[in-house]
Amino acid sequence: MTMPVQHKIWIFAPEHQYVMPYMDRQLSPHYELHYEIDNIDQLYMAVMISSVEIYDVTSGKSYNELTSIDPESPWNQLERRFTSICNKRGVTPVILRCAPIVGTGMNGPVMDLVKSLNRGLARHISPAPETLISLVHAVDLPKVIWELTYVLPKNVKSPIIYNVTDGVDTDVDDLIEALAHRLNDKRISTVKRRWARLLMGSAIYRYLTTTLTFSNSQLMEAIQYTPTIVTDYLLTHIYDHDSL
Repeated sequence: MTMPVQHKIWIFAPEHQYVMPYMDRQLSPHYELHYEIDNIDQLYMAVMISSVEIYDVTSGKSYNELTSIDPESPWNQLERRFTSICNKRGVTPVILRCAPIVGTGMNGPVMDLVKSLNRGLARHISPAPETLISLVHAVDLPKVIWELTYVLPKNVKSPIIYNVTDGVDTDVDDLIEALAHRLNDKRISTVKRRWARLLMGSAIYRYLTTTLTFSNSQLMEAIQYTPTIVTDYLLTHIYDHDSL
């Protein structure tokens, strides 16, 4: 019996290659996935896993897709390249500007925090800074792509852009405790704020004391989708040999 032809999806994920196993697990039974653009014809969909780092902001809350971007950001150049290729191929460019993506093999600020916690450097700060940040778990990205396949217009030249987060503003103290749980319930101590920068280093101190959040409301209006809250996942997911 002849198998049905699968639609082809190109997923462009610079700096986020660790999300590919999540894509393969959830999407490859239904779509023909490609991670390189060479020699692909008749594309059904093209998606870029971009970053909220493109925005020209360093602190604040609930930034949306209309927020000014940093023209010097490497993500700006990558998005332009992606859009240009999509236009040449006659496929709508879909750009997912993701909050820091948590998942197996991750890089970025959350992984830096994990390493710092594991070494006993990062700690809770007293008094609590009440810092809020945005996150997204890698398990959600294929779900988002799956849902977008049903609603995206075809052959649109301008990129369709969505911020992707888990829909909550995560307190950094909650994130620390959730990560500590994944580190065999490592005990995390508390340091007075006046000593925190010296003990942790400037980068981790800045991450733990700077509120920066993004709105995913545009995405939530476009698709039917319940995000996975990152801290809940870290605290409750049972990891086994099949887990990512």
